Amino acid sequence: MEQLALLGKIPDAELARRYGRTVMSVKIRRNRLGIPSPLAFRWTPEEEKMLGTATDGEIARSTGRTVTAVRKRRKRLGIARVSARHVWLASEDALLGKLPDADVARRMRCAMTAVKARRQTLRIHKADPLRPLWTKAEDKLLGRFTDKNLARRLGRPVQSVLHRRKVLGVAPFTRPHHH
Repeated sequence: MEQLALLGKIPDAELARRYGRTVMSVKIRRNRLGIPSPLAFRWTPEEEKMLGTATDGEIARSTGRTVTAVRKRRKRLGIARVSARHVWLASEDALLGKLPDADVARRMRCAMTAVKARRQTLRIHKADPLRPLWTKAEDKLLGRFTDKNLARRLGRPVQSVLHRRKVLGVAPFTRPHHH
């Protein structure tokens, strides 16, 4: 039976998950058969000293463990995590809101959540293909027509035109008075 062959070769929890058993039942079976816990999964003092000195992902790569195993061990020992803080460049900030967060994350090789958090911190709206960015030419038309008329010409919602005009501090269009 494959299950018996794996006892002591992979962690009890992994074996239990794989075969729909409880961890305790696997541990009891392994102990009854006199099979020791897999030594390969025990933490060495050198490995434990690494915890909290680099990100869980970096330690996982250098020890050949999973990120989950590293995180669990670090938490069990009460060691704070090291976050991979990224110092954002102006050129990277410039991509926020112009490209979807997923595209920015791919370009920067970082988590999409990090991109989203940065964009929100800077109060930049997410890129929306249904709401294209305003061009300089469109901005120049603001206040030269009524918001409603300009919205129709540009194929944008009236609220969008009104909002953009207010953001740029452009006065609303007023018809010239003839005497």
